[in-house]
Amino acid sequence: MTFLALVLPWVVAPADLVIENARIWSDGRPTFAEFAAVRQGRFVYVGDRNGSYIGPRTQRIDAQGRTVLPGLIDSHAHMIGGGLDLSRLILREAADKEDFIRKVREYAERLGPQEWILGGQWTVESWAKPESPRKEWVDAVTGGRPLWLDRMDGHSGLANSAALRLAGITKDTPNPPGGVIDKDPSTGEPTGILRETAQGLVGRRIPPATEGQVLKALRQAMEEANKYGVTAVSDISGLGDLSRYEKLAQEGGLSVRFSLYPTVGSVSGARKALKGFKGRDGWVSVRGFKAYMDGSLGSRTAYMRDPFSDNEPGKEDWRGLPMPGMIEGEFGKDCRDAQGAGLQTICHAIGDEANHVLLNILQKAYPQLRAARCRSEHTQHLLAEDIPPVWRARRDRQHAALSQGGRREICRRAHRRASKQVELRLQVAARFRRNRGLRLRLARRFHQSVPRNRGRSHRKDARRQVLDDARKPDGG
Repeated sequence: MTFLALVLPWVVAPADLVIENARIWSDGRPTFAEFAAVRQGRFVYVGDRNGSYIGPRTQRIDAQGRTVLPGLIDSHAHMIGGGLDLSRLILREAADKEDFIRKVREYAERLGPQEWILGGQWTVESWAKPESPRKEWVDAVTGGRPLWLDRMDGHSGLANSAALRLAGITKDTPNPPGGVIDKDPSTGEPTGILRETAQGLVGRRIPPATEGQVLKALRQAMEEANKYGVTAVSDISGLGDLSRYEKLAQEGGLSVRFSLYPTVGSVSGARKALKGFKGRDGWVSVRGFKAYMDGSLGSRTAYMRDPFSDNEPGKEDWRGLPMPGMIEGEFGKDCRDAQGAGLQTICHAIGDEANHVLLNILQKAYPQLRAARCRSEHTQHLLAEDIPPVWRARRDRQHAALSQGGRREICRRAHRRASKQVELRLQVAARFRRNRGLRLRLARRFHQSVPRNRGRSHRKDARRQVLDDARKPDGG
């Protein structure tokens, strides 16, 4: 019995799934592994082939030498909106104005006479003649159906005349707080473009998706994510959608792990819903809340310290749009409430002034900011004063080097190193078989030529490859 007690801890139970004959990349390993075992949904072994993990009921996958990567984590996703968009009009590939109008017309012809035309993801920056869409583009091809098409960044969109009438938007409608209704400078009439909070004037008129449609969209979004290797997401949702995620967790069959960051009006008001959320351990959970500091560059609503350099006449001082409550103090209170509730704060911030304000608020709200893992989402522009000194010094050195022809020199050096290694490989291939002593000398030269900055594992693999070939018997 004592002998059995000593042996049993080393007995390996068969895995549910093994991956064989693969090139498996795993963080912390110096080289690729060839074998992996999974038991109860978790990897229990990654390394050289180990047949003890294979049992009569083990599913075996022969990767046939292909590369296997860990599941990817998308840190910013909108799974409900993305899933719904899979069945809506997508204009990302529209090449110009005519193509834009044609795609809208063809999609509208497939709908009933009262259905909304929904979708978007359009952008005009890549067009030969970039021009902002207008309601007149689509009024003639939508058959009286209301239309709402989000821009690619989600911070502005296009409404046709039917949608503007439903929303009660006219030339006399004022801009809502934190939003802009674009109007024709000659007539004062709305052009159809709504920015930031102004989008809600039309958005609240769109019939909401049913619970069944939302759950179907989530499952379609999971399938789409899995196609690209994504197995976990930080999902930006609405507070009202939490019940849908609870239902999803109850139904099971998940192939993506959800860390939820709902957008809330007030953390203190939403705390009960956030803390009372019933998800599924390891699969669906609320981690924090999401806020918006400003808009986007494409929609010209990113909040900058200085005005945009190409502002239109009459708008010379325009420097973007901070969202309501961000500067007045409400957002700071939300962050303090989140810190007290043990929740992360993640906040959309594009402009340099937006990021400056956000960093100051987070530093005051979270005594242990690094441990809290709060995030500035996107962080496209920063003031020099907000860049840590170490990063700033590194950036300045790189900039100085590249501005003095450093880029060309770096390329020349890389080319010379690569050429030298190719030449040595050709010498080895041509002369190895003729002289054993020469083989060993060339092997040492090749090892010495491997750049030191390529890492220990690379040099080790290169040395092993050449020395193994060199030690083969003549004619082998």
